[in-house]
Amino acid sequence: TFDLKPLHLISLDANRTKRNKGKTTPKPLQFEVDKANNSAVYTVKSFNNQTLANNKQEFYAFTDSIFGDLNTQGIGNLIIDLRGNMGGWTANGAHLFSYFINAPQAYINSVETMKYEDYSFAPIITTDPGYLDTFQMEKRDNGMYSWVNYPSLTVNPASKNMFNGNCYILIDDLTRSSAAVFSALMDSHTKAVFIGHEMGGSQSDSHGMVMGIQLPYTGLMIHFATAKYSLSVKDPSNNKGVIPDHKVSNTLEDYKSGSDSPMKKALELIDQQK
Repeated sequence: TFDLKPLHLISLDANRTKRNKGKTTPKPLQFEVDKANNSAVYTVKSFNNQTLANNKQEFYAFTDSIFGDLNTQGIGNLIIDLRGNMGGWTANGAHLFSYFINAPQAYINSVETMKYEDYSFAPIITTDPGYLDTFQMEKRDNGMYSWVNYPSLTVNPASKNMFNGNCYILIDDLTRSSAAVFSALMDSHTKAVFIGHEMGGSQSDSHGMVMGIQLPYTGLMIHFATAKYSLSVKDPSNNKGVIPDHKVSNTLEDYKSGSDSPMKKALELIDQQK
């Protein structure tokens, strides 16, 4: 029997700082081309605009530039690494999705939330690029309110540099929220090959418009969703995460040696295309 006493947030932060002292944290968006292998890796650790801004990165500009590079260099194989991506802005996943479709595609069928007492939705101002100024809500028969002008209900194909090669997507249990939405849509509407293990988000529904409260003693933040996102997928009744075509996980020995078995599997599949 173990009696684990809680630590205050200050102690937790101090321990984290000590562990990470001297370590360099990679930027959330990374891109690397291996022209000899006709492949590239786009690592997307976050869709969160604030996280990206803190690292002086902007998702649309970065993504547009890499697909321009893929087209210019004639790269035929793309690995998208979404492991550890716990989500962020739905529009960022939708923008990435736009490079893999040839016609307008429904992305999210509906966004529903519950109005509480006399709370008013209008006007609620959003500040992210591409978002409309206010929510437009319509009450449904079930008492829920639907956000009818949600900006990512439909995705149009990218205007240039469409990717028509082979796409391999690495996922794990931390692939969640908008990263899970993107994965589910890619699984339903493209020929992308998934590698890793089942993602942490559902294929059919996701949850967002996240709110947060801070616990008074520990100072820990508790986040919870206030809206249900119904996704435009091939099986709306499937509430499991995307199941990879190739189930590969890093072992303890991989962690010790710095090896990466899911990435190795993706490169192996690319090599088999030759």
